[in-house]
Amino acid sequence: MRRDIVWITVIGLTLFAAACGRSAATPPPSPEAGGDGGSTAAYPQPQPPQAYEPPAVSALSPNELAYAPPGAEDIRVAKYPNPIVVYVLQQTGGGVVGKWTIYQTGRIVAIDGSERTLSPDEVKPIFDVVTTQEFRSLEGRFAPEGSCPDCTIQRILLYGPDEPVEIEIVGEPPSLPAPVQQAIQAITAVIE
Repeated sequence: MRRDIVWITVIGLTLFAAACGRSAATPPPSPEAGGDGGSTAAYPQPQPPQAYEPPAVSALSPNELAYAPPGAEDIRVAKYPNPIVVYVLQQTGGGVVGKWTIYQTGRIVAIDGSERTLSPDEVKPIFDVVTTQEFRSLEGRFAPEGSCPDCTIQRILLYGPDEPVEIEIVGEPPSLPAPVQQAIQAITAVIE
């Protein structure tokens, strides 16, 4: 019996020594090499320090910010990869009555920050009109003859990968191009 205990102890110590010798001879997996052939590094790596980002600096006046797309208050924001439509409604001589930012995904953000989401198919008629070359070539102001002190002003701003487009409609001009009429109808259908 004593002999069995000795042999078990010797075998156990031999196995233990072999295991220790193998781990000492084998270096730990390197993080760059991907460790043991597919797993991540054996030791947690410290995260690099976060780069300091200065606070956003606005290049726009408060009045211009009322018409700007989200993120435009930060001068580091350049252009948008997908079209965004901003529709602004105001009274002549007054402030902004309403502002809606409409995304192709169906997301609509109001001036008060409230959001709702429609299906992309519901907002598609807007983008079908405003992304045409015909609509983009109409950039400018449409107004009736003479002054209009109590008129409603509507602005359609299109932001996208190209230069922004702004169309302003004052009151009810006698001849409003069909694409502008279609855009207003499609926008008012989704914001109401």
